[in-house]
Amino acid sequence: MKYLYYIFRNLRLEVRDLLGRIPRVLLASFGVFFLIAFLAFFMALRDSVSSYMENRIFGRLDINEVRVMPRPLPEGRGPDFSSTRANEIPESKIRAIRKLDGVGSIYRVIRLNAPAMLYAGAFGTHLRTDILVSGVEPDFFRGTDINWKRFVPGERLPVVIPYFALDLYNNFAAASGLPELGKKALTGFMMDLSIGKSSFIPGGKESRFPAKVAGFSDRVSSAGIVVPSDFIRRYCRDNPGNTWSTILLHITSRSPAKVPSLVDGIRRLDLQVQSRRDIAEKTNRALALVDGVFFIVMIIILALTVTAIANSYMAVVYNRSQEIVLRRIVGQSKLRVVLSFIVEAAAVGAIFGAGGFFIGQMGIAHLSRMLPKWVPLLAGLEISPPPMKFLAPAAFLSAAVAAASAFVPAVIASNLNLFKSTKL
Repeated sequence: MKYLYYIFRNLRLEVRDLLGRIPRVLLASFGVFFLIAFLAFFMALRDSVSSYMENRIFGRLDINEVRVMPRPLPEGRGPDFSSTRANEIPESKIRAIRKLDGVGSIYRVIRLNAPAMLYAGAFGTHLRTDILVSGVEPDFFRGTDINWKRFVPGERLPVVIPYFALDLYNNFAAASGLPELGKKALTGFMMDLSIGKSSFIPGGKESRFPAKVAGFSDRVSSAGIVVPSDFIRRYCRDNPGNTWSTILLHITSRSPAKVPSLVDGIRRLDLQVQSRRDIAEKTNRALALVDGVFFIVMIIILALTVTAIANSYMAVVYNRSQEIVLRRIVGQSKLRVVLSFIVEAAAVGAIFGAGGFFIGQMGIAHLSRMLPKWVPLLAGLEISPPPMKFLAPAAFLSAAVAAASAFVPAVIASNLNLFKSTKL
């Protein structure tokens, strides 16, 4: 019990000394503050960029879904959006796909092979723009909040806008001095869809249809609009000479385990196939540049932080040399001197790590509000601060960096020459 008493008493004295020294050495590990704030910013930015690319640019797919597209047009031949047929998936290949093992539901995305324009008026400004018109079955958006229905002649045509097209509009609006509109503001927005005439074919026969925005989707990544497919079929039936083409298939496999064999079977039909894995690979390739830049910047910041902390602790060692020598004279071991410096640095590093994490969260929240104003091109990029569950890892990482940075100065302190340090 006597030895236990001395152990606890020494521990109490060490803790008291540590708490007394921490305020004096706070500046020594200040670089950790910026390191953790930058790390929090990068985590939020990377997650946001990944989500933006996967959901808005490449389109969202579930684990048991695949997307089938025609082979790209030959090099040097671009699609003509004015009147020619789109690069399509032939009916014979669609029938062959239906016979493959593991195929569940198949949803077509069809394209109207006719020029089209959108007319809209808002805030005293009238807009007119060429547009691509695609169509899907009503069941395609089942389970979403889109108020979708079949086309009923005489009623307003329901229009679904891909998020990617919304981002393009907001970029155009920001560059033209027009108000930027979000999902809530545009839902229910009234407009007119004109088919048969565009800036490519100004003299064509025009048919106008009143339309309204029914919602937004990340299931179709397109710069055009999406309408009920039966509207496109009806229009082509009532207007001979106009056609539609199947440009995309959304296929749901009966089981995720069947997806690899299903993908192989479709590729043998000379068609392009994308699965969730393919989209993830595209996203990761796009993020490789972000990761590379971050890695370089992180190494620079880490090197500067470690150097700054080490230099600061060298000054601390110099200022506390008499105290350290006295401790050594009364019998304190070298290991205890080293540990005292490391624990001190770790405690200060943890404090700065927690502070940097919270400051990073506040900065990210401010950035998410201001970024669309500064860079309209990134209006659709939603940056969310990292969750609180990362606070403890951030504090631990900063404590480890600070402790490692103080190690060399701590070893130097433990090896101070007792005779030279006590000479008058």
